[in-house]
Amino acid sequence: MKHMIIIFLLAGTCVAVADPERPFVLPGEMPAEDILDGKYWWPDSPAVDTSPVDNPHFVPDAFGTVPDAGVHPRILISPEGLPALRDRINNTISGRFFYHQITFNQEQSIRREGTFCHAWFKALAAGDEQRALDIVRGTVKIPMGQRYSHRYGPAYVLMTEAFDALVREDEEMGREVAAAVTTLSEIYMKRLEAMDHGAETGELDTGMDSPDRFHGFRMTEAKTQFNSDVWRSGRRSAIDGEPWLAFMYDYAYTFMTAEQRAAVRATLNKYHYGKTTMGSHMPHHFRNWNWVAIGSGGLLLTALATEGEEGNDPRVIDHAAEVLTDFVKYGWSDMGSSNEAIGYTQFGLRWGVPGLVALARREVNVWNWKCWRGQVDWYAHASQPDALNQPRDKGLRFLSHGDGGQGGPAQMTMQAFKCFYPTDPQVDFVAQMSGVPFKEIADENGKYKIPGRGFYNAYPVEDLLMHRLDAGDTDYREGEKLGYPNTFFDPERNSLITRSQWGTDQLQLQMEARNDSTSPNHQHADSGAFTLSGAGRVWADERFRAIESRHHSMVTVDGKGQGYFTPPADWLGLVDNEDVTIGAVDTAYSYAWAWPGHLCGFTDPDDPRRPFPRWQSYREKADKFMAENPDYNGQDHIDRHPTVEKFYKGFEQGDPRIWDEYGRPRRMEHNPVEKAFRTAMLVRGKFPYVVITDDIRKDDQVRLYEWLMMLPKDVELFSLSSHRVVLYDAGFEGNSHPPGEEWPTVGQGSPMCLVQVLERTLSEDKYTLPDIRFEKILLKEARRWPDDIADFKEDQLGANWQKRLVVPSRAVEPNFKMLLYPHRKGDPLPEVSWNEDRTEVSIAFPGQVDTIAFTPDDSGRTPVRITRAVNVLGEL
Repeated sequence: MKHMIIIFLLAGTCVAVADPERPFVLPGEMPAEDILDGKYWWPDSPAVDTSPVDNPHFVPDAFGTVPDAGVHPRILISPEGLPALRDRINNTISGRFFYHQITFNQEQSIRREGTFCHAWFKALAAGDEQRALDIVRGTVKIPMGQRYSHRYGPAYVLMTEAFDALVREDEEMGREVAAAVTTLSEIYMKRLEAMDHGAETGELDTGMDSPDRFHGFRMTEAKTQFNSDVWRSGRRSAIDGEPWLAFMYDYAYTFMTAEQRAAVRATLNKYHYGKTTMGSHMPHHFRNWNWVAIGSGGLLLTALATEGEEGNDPRVIDHAAEVLTDFVKYGWSDMGSSNEAIGYTQFGLRWGVPGLVALARREVNVWNWKCWRGQVDWYAHASQPDALNQPRDKGLRFLSHGDGGQGGPAQMTMQAFKCFYPTDPQVDFVAQMSGVPFKEIADENGKYKIPGRGFYNAYPVEDLLMHRLDAGDTDYREGEKLGYPNTFFDPERNSLITRSQWGTDQLQLQMEARNDSTSPNHQHADSGAFTLSGAGRVWADERFRAIESRHHSMVTVDGKGQGYFTPPADWLGLVDNEDVTIGAVDTAYSYAWAWPGHLCGFTDPDDPRRPFPRWQSYREKADKFMAENPDYNGQDHIDRHPTVEKFYKGFEQGDPRIWDEYGRPRRMEHNPVEKAFRTAMLVRGKFPYVVITDDIRKDDQVRLYEWLMMLPKDVELFSLSSHRVVLYDAGFEGNSHPPGEEWPTVGQGSPMCLVQVLERTLSEDKYTLPDIRFEKILLKEARRWPDDIADFKEDQLGANWQKRLVVPSRAVEPNFKMLLYPHRKGDPLPEVSWNEDRTEVSIAFPGQVDTIAFTPDDSGRTPVRITRAVNVLGEL
C-alpha cells in the first residue's frame, strides 16, 4: 500500500493506482490530494517581512476587480475594462506600438494564406483535427514560409487572434477563432486522456503526438508517471504550454456557443483538477527561483480561466497562489533583490507577473510589499550610465550578477509597476530604462519599424494588457533627480552597487560575494567579481551564461578559479560615507569547494528518483562518477556550511529538492587556497576612481596568478606599458584605428579607462616575468571541452568570444593592487608614487591628493585606509 494513491476525477469516480513503476508522486512525498487539502508537514519557514511600503503613488486596484463567475474576460481584464483598453490602443504611444506589433505579426502568419499558421488555423476552424495534426507534424507540406512564429508555437498565435477579435469586437473573426479553439481543445483532451490512461495502465497511445516542432507533445513512458503533477509528468506539453488555452477561452468566450464553451471548459478542468506543479512538494522557503514562478503562475492562470464554473478545482487556485506568493517572499530579499540576476529573473516573471496581477484583482496584492516594490530600487541602482543614448544592441542598460546579468527588467514587469505606481518617478525612470516607450516610435508617416527576430521571444498580448500609462518623458538625468543614495548594499545577497554620484558621468562599481547559496543555481563562479562603469559607458561587464571564474573580473590560480556550482563566500565589512565606499570579502571557501550537481542526491543507489526517465541524465552522470570513484561516500561530502545547514535542517522530510533535482549539496575539493580576500574601494571627489586589492595565496609554491578584467567587445587598447594600461571606446564618434597604424586616433572627450598596476609581485628571474595581455578569448566552458568547439572567427556575427585584460604575476603571493580610473580624453591622469617602504601610495590629481595606507593584518588580509589632506576618508 506504500504507493497507493486515490485520485478523485471530475466524474466523481476514483481510480486506485498501485503500480510503483507509474507513481502519482514519489515514494515518501506527500500526495497531491493532501497538498491541495492544505496539509503541510514541515516546521515554519523563516519569517519574511511582507509589510506594505508607505508609498503615496500606490494604486491597489489598478487592474480592477474580478467579475462574477461565468463572466469573461476575467483573468487579467474584465468586460468593463475593454473600452479603456481600446482607448489606450488608439491614444497612447505604448498602446499603438504594442498593438502594431501584434497585428503586423498576425498578418504575417495566421492571416496570411499559404503559411503554416494560416493552414493550421483553417483546419482547426473547420473541425479537421487530423489535418491540423498533420500540419504540425510536418507531414503536410506548406508552400509558403512565414516571417513570424513564436517560441510557444501556433498556440500563442491563436491566443493572440482570440484577443484581437475581442479588441476589435469582430464577430465573424471571433466565431472562427472560437471554432478553432474548440477543435484544438479536443486535441488537447485526447492527449490528456492518453496521459491519464497511461498512468493507469502503462499503455502508450501516441496517436496525438506532434513531435519535433514547437515544444511538441510526445506520449512517452515519462508521461505515465507522476500524473498528479503537471510539471513532472510533462502534462503542460499536452496543451502546448500554460496558460495559452486559458487565455483563448477567456478572450473567445463571448463568441462561443454553449457547446463550445463546455468543450473547452472540460479540457481546462481535465488539465488542472487535482494537480500540483513545480514548488508544490517543498517547504515555503525552498520556493525561491524562476521555475517556481513559471509553474505556479502558469497553473494559477490556467485554473482561473474556469474560476467558479462547473468542474473547476478551487483548491488548485488557492495552492498555486500560495506557491506564487512564496516565490515573492523567498525569491526576493527584504531590499528587493532577486535570488537570480535581473535578466534571468524576468524569464520566471513572464508567468509570475500576470499571475500576481490576477491575484491583485482577487484581493491578494503583493505589489506594495516591501520586498516586491523594492525590486524597482534594485533595478534603478543597477542601471548603467548614458545607456538610453546608446543603440539598443550596444548600450548596456543594466548589470547584475549570474545568468542573465546583462539583461534588465522586462517591459511587462515595468508596465505592471507603472500601473500600480502611475505617478512614482522611480518606477517611471526604470520603465524608461527597460524600454517602455516614452517617445513616439512611429516615423513621420505613422509607420513602425518591422519587428525583428527577437519578437519570437516577446509576449505582446501581455505587454499590452499590462499597459496603462506611457513612461513619462521626464529627463531624470540618469537617476540624479530620484533622491536615491549613492550606495545600494543588500546584506542578504552580499551585493554592493555603489557610485560616485548619479548622472551620466558617474563612476559605478559593483561587487558581489553571495552567502545565500544553498544548491546548484543560476549564479556563477564569481564570488568577489566586479563590474565597472564610468565616463558614460561600461568597462567591465557580465555575460549571459559565462559561469567560470576565468570569464569574470577576478583572480585565477594557474588558470583555475572557484568551484562550480559555487559555495558561499563571506562579506567581511562595509564602510560607506559621502567620500568613500569600501567593501571586503573572503572568497576562500568558494575557491576550495565545488557542488557538482549530479552528486547532489543521485549517488545513493536507493534514491527514489533514480529509476525514472525524468532524472536519467543525473543518474547516468552519478553512475559514471561512482564507477571512477568507488570509495566515494556521499554522506562524507555533505556541505555543513552554516548557510546550508540553516536552510535544510528540519526540512528533510520528503527529500524536497531545488529544481526538483538537487538535494542538499555535496561538496568536492576544487581549488583550495590559504586565503582569498578582495577589498574594493570607490573614492569620490572631483576625480573619482576605484582601487582593488587582492590578497590571495594558494600555498608555498610559485604559481601563476592572473588578475582579470572582462571587457565589452567595443573596448580597445589605446596604450600599454609594464604598469599602465589605457583602454578606449572604439565606437565613440570620431575614434578610428586606420589599417596599418600601430595606435588608434582618439578624439577629445572620448570615454577612456586607465588601469594602473599599483603593485604586483614580479618574478626574480626577469626572463620568466609574464606580460600584461589584452586579448580575445573563446568563451568556452571547461566542463564542455572539447565537445562542440566553435571555430573562432573574429568577424563572425555573434561569435562566442570576449575580450579581457590580464595582469599576471608568477609568485607565491601576487599582492595585486589595481587602480581603475574611467575618464574622458583630455582629463588629467593621476600621478602615482609610493613611500620608501611601500606601505603608502599617493594618488595625485590637480587639487585632489589622496594617500592610501596598506597594512597587512594577522588574517593575511591587507586593510586599507585613505586620507585626503589631513582627513581620514575611511578605513576597513
